[in-house]
Amino acid sequence: MLKLKCLNLNRCSSLILLPDSLGDLIQLEVIDLSQCFNLTSFPDGITNLLKLNEIFMVDCTKLTRLPTKFGRLSSLQLLIASRSALKDLPKNFGQLQSLIEADFHDCTQLQNLCEDFGCLGNLRKLNLKGCSSLIQLPESFSHLSNLEDLNLSGCKQLQKLPHCFGSLGKLKVLNLRGTGLKELPEGFGQLQSLGEELDLDGCAQLRSLSEDFGCLGNLRKLTWKCSSSWVELPESFSRLSNLEYLNLTMCNRLQKLPSVCGLQKLEVLALWFTGLEELPEDFGQLQSLTIAAFSFCKQLHTLGKSFGCLGNLRDLNLSGCSSLIELPESFSHLSNLEVLNLCGCKQLRRLPASFGKLGRLKVLDLRLIGLKELPEGFGQLQSLGEELELEGSTELQRLCEDFGRLSNLRRLSLENCSCLNELPESFTQLSNLEYLDLSGCKLLQKLPHGFGNLRKLKVLYLRLTGLIELPEGFGQLQNLREVLNLDGCGQLRSLCEDFGCLSNLRKLSLENCSCLIELPESFSQLFNLEHLNLCGCKQLQKLPPSFSRLCKLKAVDLRLTGLTELPKGFGKLQ
Repeated sequence: MLKLKCLNLNRCSSLILLPDSLGDLIQLEVIDLSQCFNLTSFPDGITNLLKLNEIFMVDCTKLTRLPTKFGRLSSLQLLIASRSALKDLPKNFGQLQSLIEADFHDCTQLQNLCEDFGCLGNLRKLNLKGCSSLIQLPESFSHLSNLEDLNLSGCKQLQKLPHCFGSLGKLKVLNLRGTGLKELPEGFGQLQSLGEELDLDGCAQLRSLSEDFGCLGNLRKLTWKCSSSWVELPESFSRLSNLEYLNLTMCNRLQKLPSVCGLQKLEVLALWFTGLEELPEDFGQLQSLTIAAFSFCKQLHTLGKSFGCLGNLRDLNLSGCSSLIELPESFSHLSNLEVLNLCGCKQLRRLPASFGKLGRLKVLDLRLIGLKELPEGFGQLQSLGEELELEGSTELQRLCEDFGRLSNLRRLSLENCSCLNELPESFTQLSNLEYLDLSGCKLLQKLPHGFGNLRKLKVLYLRLTGLIELPEGFGQLQNLREVLNLDGCGQLRSLCEDFGCLSNLRKLSLENCSCLIELPESFSQLFNLEHLNLCGCKQLQKLPPSFSRLCKLKAVDLRLTGLTELPKGFGKLQ
């Protein structure tokens, strides 16, 4: 046993004490005591193990202290003590000169580190995540000259960092998420190696960054979300020349941005739920910006004239910007824009005249906005192939004449466009359209003459429209197989004669079509129909004689109809 190098007592959950003779195992290099839930202490003899390299004591939930002379473990390189019950560290802990990594995450009772903690000259990684009782870091902390990775997230009692924190010259990764910090110390900008990420997410009491924050010239990613305090960014912020990702979401009292002209490498900008009223004049100089999100910036009323200079912007989210009045004329210069979300911009009455020049736009969400019409040339958006959402645009009266040029469009929603009274004749040129929702377009009384040309249409919702009849050729919609919904079309009197040509249709709903008098003879040709809803068709007095030929019908609802009898053979619907 004296030559033993590794001792694994993992999950010895009944172990309470270790023998003093443990210190005689002088060749021991690794000891694992993880999940020894009832272990209360280490024997003092453990400090004789001068070759000990690694200690694992994860989930030692009754272990409240380390031996007094723990600092004698001169070879110790790795200490993993996460979720232990440690309240403090021994006074000589700083003598662990070989220690490279220490992990105390979720040690919720740990209140202080020892005064000489800064003497750990070789420490490179320190995890104090979730140490919710930790009040302060010792002043010596700034002496950790080789520290590269520091995690203080969840240290909610920690209100300040040591005065000389900026002396941690090799620090690359710093996580301050969810701490109680009120400010960053002067000299914070001296952290020149901080190049990976700085996470300030959830620092609700942090009001400002240090004046020299812009000196963090190598910083690539900054996250500062959920600050309820009044927030401002220092003028030096624009000197973060290597910043690629900036997230200030939920900083709802952030009213303005400083000059951003120096952020030449910024690719992603997230400003959801901020209090921004406008963007800085030089915003258009962000030439590397590819993704910008301003969702629910309810005070934002303008984007600024230079916005169209963002030549590499691909994804722009302005949803919920309820005060946005207009888009600048330069907007059409966003030649690489692929995704645009304007949902909920209810003050936006029009789009720029040259909007159709956004030649690479693939996805466009115009739900719940104040548009009255689409600009001429809108049909030039030839790349619009994924989806166009206009749902709830209650003031929209018409689509543009060249709308049918959107030949790659696959999905279109015009639900609850309650003022829309017609579709342009070119609509029938949407040759790739697969999904169409016109529900709630109560002023729409007819469909275009060649509507049957939409040969790829699979799903069609016409609920609560003002339709009086279906156009000739409607039966040519051979791919209409998923759903045809005409619920609540109270003025619809009849279906077209060739309706039975919809031979692939599986689900048809005509609920509350209260004026529907009859079904066409061809109806029995719907051989694949599985679900039929005629509930509330109170003028419908009979079904076609050959109704029983609908051999795949699984469910039929005939409640509240005017039927006087069921056709012969109805019982053959197996």
